[in-house]
Amino acid sequence: MIKRLFLVSCMALAALAGRAERHNVEVDGITYMVDTETGTATVTGYTVRPVDVVILATVGYEGTDYPVTSIGKRAFFGRASVESVLLPDGLQCIEDSAFYGCRPMTSIVLPKSLQSIGNHAFARTKLQSIVLPEGLQTIGLGTFWTCDSLQSVTFLGSLQAIGREAFYECFSLQSITFPEGLQSIGDYAFAYCTSLASVTLPEGLQSIGSMAFRGCSALQSINIPEGMAHISGAAFEECTSLQSIIFPSSLQAIDGSFLDCPLKNITCHAVTPPAISEYTFDAVTCVMANLTVPSEAETAYKEAEGWKLFYTSFVSDNVIYFCDPQTCTATVAGYTGNLVKANIPQTIDFQGSQYAVTAIDGGAFGGCTSLEEITLPEGLAEIGSSAFIGCTSLAAVTCHALVPPMPDSYYLFSSNPFDADTYNKAVLSVPADTRKLYQAASVWMDFFEKVTLDDIVYSVDREAMSAVVVDHENTPANASVLAAVEYEGSAYNVVAIGDQAFYNCMSLASVTLPEGLQSIGNKAFYYCDALKSITLPSTLQSIGEGLGESGLVEIISKAVVPPAASRSTFVNYAGINYADISVHVPEGAEAAYQKDQYWREFWLHPVVDGVHYDIDPDAMTVAVARCEDDITEAVVVPSFAFAGEDVLVTSIDAWAFYTLSSLKSVTLPEGLESIGLYAFKGCMALENVICFAAVPPMMNEVGDGTPFSKDTYEIATPI
Repeated sequence: MIKRLFLVSCMALAALAGRAERHNVEVDGITYMVDTETGTATVTGYTVRPVDVVILATVGYEGTDYPVTSIGKRAFFGRASVESVLLPDGLQCIEDSAFYGCRPMTSIVLPKSLQSIGNHAFARTKLQSIVLPEGLQTIGLGTFWTCDSLQSVTFLGSLQAIGREAFYECFSLQSITFPEGLQSIGDYAFAYCTSLASVTLPEGLQSIGSMAFRGCSALQSINIPEGMAHISGAAFEECTSLQSIIFPSSLQAIDGSFLDCPLKNITCHAVTPPAISEYTFDAVTCVMANLTVPSEAETAYKEAEGWKLFYTSFVSDNVIYFCDPQTCTATVAGYTGNLVKANIPQTIDFQGSQYAVTAIDGGAFGGCTSLEEITLPEGLAEIGSSAFIGCTSLAAVTCHALVPPMPDSYYLFSSNPFDADTYNKAVLSVPADTRKLYQAASVWMDFFEKVTLDDIVYSVDREAMSAVVVDHENTPANASVLAAVEYEGSAYNVVAIGDQAFYNCMSLASVTLPEGLQSIGNKAFYYCDALKSITLPSTLQSIGEGLGESGLVEIISKAVVPPAASRSTFVNYAGINYADISVHVPEGAEAAYQKDQYWREFWLHPVVDGVHYDIDPDAMTVAVARCEDDITEAVVVPSFAFAGEDVLVTSIDAWAFYTLSSLKSVTLPEGLESIGLYAFKGCMALENVICFAAVPPMMNEVGDGTPFSKDTYEIATPI
């Protein structure tokens, strides 16, 4: 105990001794901290209201002069009284936020000895110009952030890195020439410097950060220096005056985009096309800009992702199209000019070939406030997110497609193609016999009127006199869909459950679907984890994707004809186990379901007395796949009734009964033709093998990889 007290006392004395190395000194209202151990002094603050601040080169303490080498963190933070600052030679560091918010300060001279400037050191000041000395190597995060009076920056020396947001929103900055030796420009470093019209980047620059020059609306041209291999995400996005850009031969990739850059001339010296996406350059750029590349590389650019759009895009009636020569299809990519009426044709002619118009890109007509009418062709299959967002004058939408155009399924939950005002006021015209499909489609249903009954939201179509379930309220536990909806004195037959109607209704434990219902839309019961059973009415004709992404363990179908489905109808992200879902169909209809490409999956993996089988619907044969644990006697059934035929069990898969130590007896059917490698290997208790096959089944053997263990051959009795 005494030793411990002695040790603690020594530590305390050492700490006091350490503190004794630092002493506060005040001179003319400025406080300094003298560190006698390092022999230096740091400015820490002030004791009187600072106006004209003079920092001494040295301060004295107990007869010794200590050089002032740094301005400490937040030393003059937020002091709106500071008008001028005189810094001494010998100063090496200005720390974080040292002069943050000293608004009246319009100028400062940085000494040649300065080596680093910390984060936000001069942020929100009124500096008009700054000369960065030769010894300075780094500029920190937001060093001159929102210095909105800063007009010029001069670099004298060996600066290597400019930090994130270093000159963010320096609205008055007009031009900048970077020093040789600069290696990196950080994210948002010059973002929204709206007066910045001229930028000279040095040779040897290695990286330009994400959004580095975003919103520099006065910038007209940029020359990316040789040596640069990668341009980060959207470095020049929203440079609304940028007309010319030159890329070096060293460039390998461009992330992000040049959105809202009215480029007219693009020169790329790289022989191998840099990696870009189809969204790097917008549609207007691809159709209007002049692209110059090395002559020997032109073929490569014509085939490269993103770059090929410069060679396959054109304008017709103020609408921009991208053409794909491989598929002979065209995509509506954008628009030019003051577009009022747009009639998208079924096909377009480009360079003597016909291209079917099948898609509209996301945002293609975004912000086209002059657009009043749009007509879409019969062959249109895909309509991108936000395709018509901001089309405030759009009053009429005509779509001739027999199947409602939809977003790519990957983006199904992204924003709609139209905004709320368009859904509310625009008139939708579609083929008469397809209206119920549009009612049920997620991106079209909002064009129709809605009514809510018992927490279920229905869309009603006055013209077709039909209704569709489109949404739910208050997360019901039990939902009973009406056969018909009464609305303003008329009855509307419920014909469909729309896309995402009960999406994420995790409390839904039961749902009643009426006779007369014809379709269930995409992801209608997505994430309804409490829903264990569903009964499908006899009138149901189709089911969209995502039914399997729920808690279902039982499907009861009253439809004699199997409702049309797809692979994604029953498969979920975890990979559905069809054997875990029980399917019941009308008597006499089982063969029809088993012949259907997607419904048959529920019958392909039967289990009988612990033995699992796989039915091959193409070869119409059955194989024994595996056996459950603890089975003592396995009787392989001879056949299964499937798709109206009797399908024989002809093989036992490799490893099917491998190391099943409880197995004592196995009976093999007459039609068995082969037994796979290691099928019964390690079945050490196997005593009886009964085989009814008239021709001995072929045994697959590789080396010592026989179907049975050596002991089985010696002990078991064949019957």
